[in-house]
Amino acid sequence: MKARLPQVVTLLDSSGLSFGHIRSGKNIATSSTTATLFPKLKGDRGRDAGEFGLRSEASAMRLLLLFALLFVGFSAVASAQQWSTLSADALVSMNTSTPGTTVTSAIANAGIVSSQCTPGSTCNFSSASDFTVGANQSTCSNLGAVQMSGSGGALYPAQSLNHNNLAHNDAGNNTNAYLKFSGAPAQSTVISALACITLGPPAQNSNGNDWDILGIWDMNGDYWEAQLNSSCPGSNEYGIRMEVKPTAHSSCIPLAPQSTYYVSIAADTSTGYGVIWILTPGGTLVGTASITAGDYGAPLSYIQMGNNENGNNSGTTTYFQNLMVNWTSASTSEPLFWTNNSPAAGVLAPERFTNWTPGVIGGIPANRTQCATSACNTVVSSGASSSSTQINAAIASAPSNTYVYLPAGTYSGATGCITFGGVSNVTLRGAGANQTFLAPTSTSGCGGSIGMVSGGNSAGGPQNGPVTVSGNVVQGSTSITLASVPNLTIGNPIILDQLDPTCDNGGIFVSGTGSGYTCAATSPGIGGPYNTDGGGNGIRGGSGCSGGPGGCYHQQQIVMVTSCNGVTTVGAACTGTNVAVGFYPGLHMPNWSTAHMFAWWATKPILADGVEDLNINSANNSGANSIEIENCQGCWVKGITSQQSSEAQIQLLYANLTSIKNSYFFLTQNAATVSYGVECFSCSDSLVENNIFQAVTTPEINNGPSTGNVWGYNFTINDFYTGSTNYNIPARGDHAAGSDTNLTEGNISNGITGDVIHGTANMMTYFRNYYAVQPACWQSGSSYSSATWGSCTSGITVAQVYAFHRFYSLIGNVLGTTGVIKTYCNGSTSCSGGSTANNTNALGVGYGNGGVPSDANTVATIMLWGNADSATGFSSPRFNCSEVPQFPAADTATSSMYGVQFPYGNPCPSSKTLPASFYYSDKPSWWPIGKPWPIIGPDVTGGNVSAASGLVYTNPAEDCYLNLGGNSTGSGPLLSFNESTCYSGSSGGTGTQPAAPTGLTAAVH
Repeated sequence: MKARLPQVVTLLDSSGLSFGHIRSGKNIATSSTTATLFPKLKGDRGRDAGEFGLRSEASAMRLLLLFALLFVGFSAVASAQQWSTLSADALVSMNTSTPGTTVTSAIANAGIVSSQCTPGSTCNFSSASDFTVGANQSTCSNLGAVQMSGSGGALYPAQSLNHNNLAHNDAGNNTNAYLKFSGAPAQSTVISALACITLGPPAQNSNGNDWDILGIWDMNGDYWEAQLNSSCPGSNEYGIRMEVKPTAHSSCIPLAPQSTYYVSIAADTSTGYGVIWILTPGGTLVGTASITAGDYGAPLSYIQMGNNENGNNSGTTTYFQNLMVNWTSASTSEPLFWTNNSPAAGVLAPERFTNWTPGVIGGIPANRTQCATSACNTVVSSGASSSSTQINAAIASAPSNTYVYLPAGTYSGATGCITFGGVSNVTLRGAGANQTFLAPTSTSGCGGSIGMVSGGNSAGGPQNGPVTVSGNVVQGSTSITLASVPNLTIGNPIILDQLDPTCDNGGIFVSGTGSGYTCAATSPGIGGPYNTDGGGNGIRGGSGCSGGPGGCYHQQQIVMVTSCNGVTTVGAACTGTNVAVGFYPGLHMPNWSTAHMFAWWATKPILADGVEDLNINSANNSGANSIEIENCQGCWVKGITSQQSSEAQIQLLYANLTSIKNSYFFLTQNAATVSYGVECFSCSDSLVENNIFQAVTTPEINNGPSTGNVWGYNFTINDFYTGSTNYNIPARGDHAAGSDTNLTEGNISNGITGDVIHGTANMMTYFRNYYAVQPACWQSGSSYSSATWGSCTSGITVAQVYAFHRFYSLIGNVLGTTGVIKTYCNGSTSCSGGSTANNTNALGVGYGNGGVPSDANTVATIMLWGNADSATGFSSPRFNCSEVPQFPAADTATSSMYGVQFPYGNPCPSSKTLPASFYYSDKPSWWPIGKPWPIIGPDVTGGNVSAASGLVYTNPAEDCYLNLGGNSTGSGPLLSFNESTCYSGSSGGTGTQPAAPTGLTAAVH
């Protein structure tokens, strides 16, 4: 069998010159030094922006393709995690046979891949009883690459081994498949094996307790068997252990029956020592157990799979996928498995997070040249007297990879909105946010005061699709099969979505139904209602989802197409039916299933547009977002001031790989509901970083499907809210269904909330943030200028994780205000010890509101580790294993374990050491000289925020605010902001993005 080797990408311009490097300076790089838990574990809401003209210019297309090639450079390594390469001497991959075929020795031998032994000879299936070829169960794939050892060994990329398997009929006992070795392999005394096993039998006692499913045997008949047992560790419990000869057993590892696990075993036949590791399909270590056999001493004879005991169960099947064996470099101190190199892996289990690489790939480009067309020169010469029409004409004329320059001045004649009109690869750049002033009074044709918009494609009316999706997907998958591909282009974004479940089962739950919807839940699920209002922002199904889940698709991820049927030429049209489509990045959530999955996309999205260094005042533009970014991939906003917008300062709608950085946002038109800073209405893998939000009601909000985004190192002050007196409305909100796998890190603000208004959320991570009650809240006054201020007395719980917001992780945060926040969680000393939602809590977890019931599953699935709070005392950070969701704890009854939660449990970290960042490998290049790193956490000392007992330093955005003269309550006037003066001392960390892989080839036409 031939391996499908990774392809190589060379970045070329039209002359054939190589662009061999991608810009560095942000985000994450693989780190080999991060300590890990597993150190050796190898509705649209009916809006219509209208249609916009698109240019087709040869030079623009050439540069656009080059930009897209930067994206494609990551496709060969993109996945939801950073997994190492595993070395195997032999692999059994049954992709050569048809499912249902009875397995013979010849058929099994045809599935062996090895350069270290000869299939059918020195590695030979001597027999296989009660086995057929099983279809891929879509429950696991190779998390990282697999390198076959030996000369000419094949390399299998991550997520590529999705083939058939060996399926055992559980009705038979003592029926096995034997992979026997002779020659050089049979001289080995240290052997390891790995298989992904989907367990068929339920937990039961009537037909025998033992099931020996995977074992290593030596030439003397000594063995090291992974053995299922239905009284392990106690009566009517279910687990797995290692049995050795003479009969003895290791301790038990509890399992959920009829689930899928990686089983990794190793034995040293010269000493008798054996060990077993059990991991979830996503790579979370469930447990490990070891034992030393009394009989040992001979080298390897064979690997056994099947049921080598008296247990049986008619009507079920156990599936063995991707058996791998190593004897040339095996070890009993570490499993045959992949190592997770993500920075978060030292704390979080792999299935609880994703590999965050947000924002414009390679960073916001700094090498664009000034546009010199006639229309651009007219704007430069006319300066502040330029009209909106002239500015829009300049943008339309600009060649790719250029910027349109707006000289300093107040553009009082530019009353129309500014539109990019479907143009890609162009930047609109002012002289500075305190020098170039725009104040449009119309949004017509733009979607906002400024619109980076490609219209015509929306959830209410996709331009292409929805198209059915097929294939096998797991967390991290980077390929699917699409039934058809009309107007799909390599390098463009597509939107993947998934049908909502009809009712709750207690696990991951995505729902936007309203207060009138209830259902018959499966325990430990709850029958609802799940939200007060329901919601349909940015999703297919829209506002109709409030009444019920039918036809609603809240789970969504926007990805970039990197290949079609193996073709990687950026700009090439995809054609045909049942097309294999590759994409970047990999799937973030672990619950994707092609059974309920669809894809849709814009015909002509825009790519790589930017707005920089100007001031946008929307005060006289009623109902306007300051900047609308829609159907746009790789777009950005940097160094701006935005003031007095309506719904949002910046709204992201069908936007991916977007960056919002180094900007200042001030005030909104409405200081009550629907008043946001950066609003994700539908966005993926975007970066909101190093921004100041002053007097913005809710500065950072997920108000539609939001996945894989990072909210990093922002500073918010005075979340101006007039809906209730003295009310501390949280700055960061998970406000809609489909919010998942976002990271919030390094922020300084007044709190967070996952509310029960519009939808559920899952798998959110909050790391090293400082949340304290804001110093002053609105008391009275009809406007900001006439407002009076007083102490905040309500809404002051700084971390509110309401019902049906599950699998959250709060790690290393500093929470609360001394003397104000007096209770730890839910009115008690632990989150499980009470249910009171009061104003003195540092944390409120799992409680309902407005008719939505409380949710014990939210409490059961949240991870709290290393947080310091004012109630417990900042000097006593909480590193308590009791606040880590281990499913179940060691030696507990199987009945306490819910299969829908088990895969997303988290081993209690073995160390209190935390990485500095979950998305930077090192201090980032933009970090100021002399600024400590990290700045927030239980391990920080000497911090300059006195109220946090030394655990917090100001972040660069707060330093900027204070240096501009901002007052301590945030109740002052608009500040004169300029990015270049605020951040001129940035210098020099070395945190970077991953390097571009070699191997993919692409041609520019």
